[in-house]
Amino acid sequence: MKYFSILCLVFATFLASSVNAQKIPTKIPVLQGKCTSTISVDLKKGKLYNPDRSLSENASYRYTKSGMVIKARKLMKDKDFQWMKFPFQSLNPNGKIVGLRFKYTVQPASRKSDKLCYISQSRIAQGTTRSAIVRLDDANNLYKANNKTYVTRAFPPFHSLAKNYKEVSFRLAMTPKDEIIFHKIEVLIECPQKNECDLAFKPRLISKGAEKSVVRGNTFTKYSLAIANYNNLPDELFKAAPNLPACGRNTNSSRTWVDILDAKGNKIYGFCALNQASDLTKLWFSVPQGEKGP
Repeated sequence: MKYFSILCLVFATFLASSVNAQKIPTKIPVLQGKCTSTISVDLKKGKLYNPDRSLSENASYRYTKSGMVIKARKLMKDKDFQWMKFPFQSLNPNGKIVGLRFKYTVQPASRKSDKLCYISQSRIAQGTTRSAIVRLDDANNLYKANNKTYVTRAFPPFHSLAKNYKEVSFRLAMTPKDEIIFHKIEVLIECPQKNECDLAFKPRLISKGAEKSVVRGNTFTKYSLAIANYNNLPDELFKAAPNLPACGRNTNSSRTWVDILDAKGNKIYGFCALNQASDLTKLWFSVPQGEKGP
């Protein structure tokens, strides 16, 4: 066996890569995949923060079938800088983030609070949690509305890196018992031509050595492999995906599969139950004792 290859399939985002190596370690081609036009932000991850990024107790918030519902406990003025923040990650780093689209409801508790209950600012920030760069900033006040859609644009469009921290934030002004609901939040992406883009992740395959193993009385040579820069991939890629095609009898396989192929493209072994990115350091395959390895 002169060489082997690894084929990674990311079903949930319809990404695919092929890796060929003549020796280990080796350089591996860039992972490629399709660029989608929107990223749906997970509303369940939203939290209300004070200006110093400590959690605010000025409002309660809960996720329901209609979306993330924020209900004010205390008066929150615009100058109090109360931010509802929703973190997100993009798996299409060569696609440019061009804007933000969200559906919302602003529901004052009384007529007196019609002008005191509103979304005062919409923002996308990129970077670390402590030193983010503002990429989109819209200061239009959004007052009383029911299931209304609002779209705003970034200045200028910017590339999104897979592991780079990003968040969508909304600055809120509310009086006690006012409610603001975010029904849906989408980050808008401008894809390169032909709807394809290169992922920033370039996997670095290394060998961890070989050892003898005995299975049911048969002796094999077990080769251990790892993707050294696994930590550049988000764990979201390895979540269980029961709504996608099963892996044999495994109907709850992960979003990412790894197949190990021989030089002729024949599958030697595969992994479809990876739970997190660090599992990429535990790859292996075996060949019968006496057979030439890679």
